[in-house]
Amino acid sequence: MEPEDINAQVLFDYFKSLSHLPKPTLVGIRCTLLMALRFFAKQGVCSESLVDYIPRIAYHAKAKLTKAWSEEEITRMLSAIDRANPTGKRDYCIMAIAANYGLRTGDIVCLAIKDIDWKNGVINIVQQKTGEPLTLPLLEQIGKGIVDYWRNGRPITVAQEIFVQHTLPYQKLTVSMAYHIFNKYFEATGIEERHGVKQGLHSLRHSLASRLLEKDTPLNVISNILGHVNSNSTRNYIRIDINQLRKCALEVPDYE
Repeated sequence: MEPEDINAQVLFDYFKSLSHLPKPTLVGIRCTLLMALRFFAKQGVCSESLVDYIPRIAYHAKAKLTKAWSEEEITRMLSAIDRANPTGKRDYCIMAIAANYGLRTGDIVCLAIKDIDWKNGVINIVQQKTGEPLTLPLLEQIGKGIVDYWRNGRPITVAQEIFVQHTLPYQKLTVSMAYHIFNKYFEATGIEERHGVKQGLHSLRHSLASRLLEKDTPLNVISNILGHVNSNSTRNYIRIDINQLRKCALEVPDYE
């Protein structure tokens, strides 16, 4: 089927045929299809209104209680990076972005220099998972790190993404590579691995949510920072804030 042949009925029948699949899989398919339709619309081969006919999938991944790192642990990981070499300059930026913005790994590896509005001091992206736009302030630490990497560490390449592999042909990083970047510096710190803590950059996203909750940041503000489409997704992160949960505990009366 060609892109110009897609219509509302085709989309309805397609998703109906996928009804047997688990919700996480459907969410991934939906996101991919949204990006494809937006691309086709920009090329003028299909209508922009087609995205309105893609059904929403009511699914929210559950955050694990222990999936968070303390500020001291994150500082130790960042300090373990040797920023005197090109790879270290790249890895520091990636880790700092994950820790300060809580961006998903897919959004970090797809970040392009055109996404940074230096004049207004913001980062503008379209989230890979949801297809929704997200604007974040460009922190001085992040801005300087990106400039340092771009000028003094990044290989000459035709890749549009900021962060690339440092071996030929210097393509953009993959999500799995970014996952191993986190583990590399986590292991270098000697931090004891806690049972149940999932390693990888995504754990820094949960850690940011936990720190914001500890500072009594309103849920809607956290939702905006994390780029959630609705606050229901953010509510799952409440469960990782053990200290706040203790405040909600009810006293259990003694029984004879």
